[in-house]
Amino acid sequence: MTLKKLKGMCLTEIGNLQPTNVIPDIVATINKFLRELARFVGGIPSTSTFLTTAGTREYGPSTTGFPSDAQKYYRVYRSDGFILEPTFRRERNDLSTSSGSPLRYYLWGNLIGLEPIPNGIDSITAEYYGVGSTLSGDSDLVFPTLQVQDADPFWDAVIYAFASQYFRLTRDFEKMQYYTTEKLKAQWEARKVVLSVNADRLVKIDLPEHYFERLDGTSFPERLANEGDVLRQI
Repeated sequence: MTLKKLKGMCLTEIGNLQPTNVIPDIVATINKFLRELARFVGGIPSTSTFLTTAGTREYGPSTTGFPSDAQKYYRVYRSDGFILEPTFRRERNDLSTSSGSPLRYYLWGNLIGLEPIPNGIDSITAEYYGVGSTLSGDSDLVFPTLQVQDADPFWDAVIYAFASQYFRLTRDFEKMQYYTTEKLKAQWEARKVVLSVNADRLVKIDLPEHYFERLDGTSFPERLANEGDVLRQI
């Protein structure tokens, strides 16, 4: 699905009217609805790769290739295929000056931190669920990793959201109500489709033993459970 095609489908839905007097920036409006829908369905599977720098522990949006649109990570690995174990920022050793190839990663706001501190240049690939990049050109692909057909409720949700806004701004409240209802139906259908695709993707991932067990014998799921116990006691 290209931006041009999606834009055309939105305009067709409102009767091929010229909405520029009502919605001056059609592309920005479509981008807005795409991001909202991506969040609603739990994120779109995406992949991004960035390079480490010797002595730099944390990386953010200013880093080339950083997954700025990420909502949730499900696998992070080095160029040699080693899968990094997720950990917590407070578990890092700030007093340690040791460095080497990253073994673990943690999230802090919109940053990714690596442990130990990288001692050289390496590529780190993050597989994650994101909201996508901002589209601008007609040939830009809309969520190219999303495995859905052109006649899918995912696109219907965007088209109906666009139509709902158009008729709200033109004060045709009967049509606005109709498209708002259809948008909600399509959103939930899209969510079921995307969650199913994402679940299948996770099942196919083979995680190494080191991902689940640390030197202290605890696994990451066990530590997450312990975190929950602590929070419930507060």
